[in-house]
Amino acid sequence: MSILPSKSDDEKINSLYKYNNINKKVNNLLNRKNELLEKESRNKTLEKARKLLKKKLEFHKYWVKKLYDIHFYTDLILIFLVITLILYKLL
Repeated sequence: MSILPSKSDDEKINSLYKYNNINKKVNNLLNRKNELLEKESRNKTLEKARKLLKKKLEFHKYWVKKLYDIHFYTDLILIFLVITLILYKLL
């Protein structure tokens, strides 16, 4: 056994170093993949929420418009009735 490292020991150390570097890169890529998957699922959830809110707003806008129309025509009818009653009383 010699004190100086042999060529095969250097090769083993280099291969272990490369293996560790590759392992680190793979772990970093897997972590990045998991982060991206989480972001994608969050984005899909937000997109679904936006669609639901948009449908809800369209529904409410529709009914608000209908209620304004009903209110307008009710006011016209009431004004017509009041004017008719006033004219009836005056004549």
